[in-house]
Amino acid sequence: MKGKILILDDPLCRLDPSTAQQVTAVLKELKNNCGLTVIMASHDTVFMREAADRVCVLNNGRIVSCDTASKIFCDVSLLEKNGIDPAAEKIDLENFRVKNIEEESSSALIKNSFGKEIIKIKDFGYSYPRGASIKNISFSVYENDFLAVSGKNGCGKTTLLKNLTGLLRPCHGDIYIRGRNIKELSVSDISKDIGFVMQNPDNQLFADSVFNEVYYVFKNAKLSKNEKKDRVYEALKLAGLDLQKADSFPHALSRADRTRTVIACILAMNCRIIILDEADIGQDYKGNCDIMNLAEELRLKGCTIIFVTHNMSLIKNYAHRLIMMENNGTIELCKINR
Repeated sequence: MKGKILILDDPLCRLDPSTAQQVTAVLKELKNNCGLTVIMASHDTVFMREAADRVCVLNNGRIVSCDTASKIFCDVSLLEKNGIDPAAEKIDLENFRVKNIEEESSSALIKNSFGKEIIKIKDFGYSYPRGASIKNISFSVYENDFLAVSGKNGCGKTTLLKNLTGLLRPCHGDIYIRGRNIKELSVSDISKDIGFVMQNPDNQLFADSVFNEVYYVFKNAKLSKNEKKDRVYEALKLAGLDLQKADSFPHALSRADRTRTVIACILAMNCRIIILDEADIGQDYKGNCDIMNLAEELRLKGCTIIFVTHNMSLIKNYAHRLIMMENNGTIELCKINR
């Protein structure tokens, strides 16, 4: 169309680091070689530091600062006041890899660091009718684990999670939850142990209030109304939701609070394994910290956390272990030095 201005709304938020770099390179080329003006909304402070000529900081519908990227990111007070990550850094994935560690000694290290094995994935594989597949997946999850799963777009991360929760069923190999083969368990059985926060929490919210969203969990429970009500407020409190928001329409809340509402539903069901599938997508820095700090609090209370993300900063700051999925479905176990 030969336009001279290109406007992008957070286009990097769903991309793995490698693909995000490719998109960034294209944008730089369009700017430098084609004279294109690029205006881009983003939470990606690493991108802004490396690629932007100028940065406008918005707060409550107003521009509070507009200057060169170098000057903006030197002002830590400005960044913190406006919910921007002041310590964002480009993280090389190679720094996360554990090299030359024997599988046996690595497994021994993990077993000594965590509780008992609660999920075992052995030679797992899944194929879609049109041919896309993942294969040769084998790893374990331990009680009180804080496990990150990462990898390039399309490598099968969400497919793996859907098999863990029973929404899909393995084509090859086995998945065991607390020693029971998932092939013998219904989705209802699995949901009593594993809670799943999808990439878009809006897909899991349908009630007219936060309270009713969590209350629905007890639809078939043989509890009195008062017991159900107490359990709802207890779950909301554990999820870090302001109880004054109990009457709020879920879709009117911030993205972080919508995610918290789904987590409250999971906690109300007494699930001890919580899976977060790219819960950081679309979140600002404060929202990410809120969700991840909540996950760590729940882990300290005995939950096991599995989270999928492309955000290497979150992995570095929160994860104890990293499962790296490659395009051919293989797994690399990485140790996080926190």
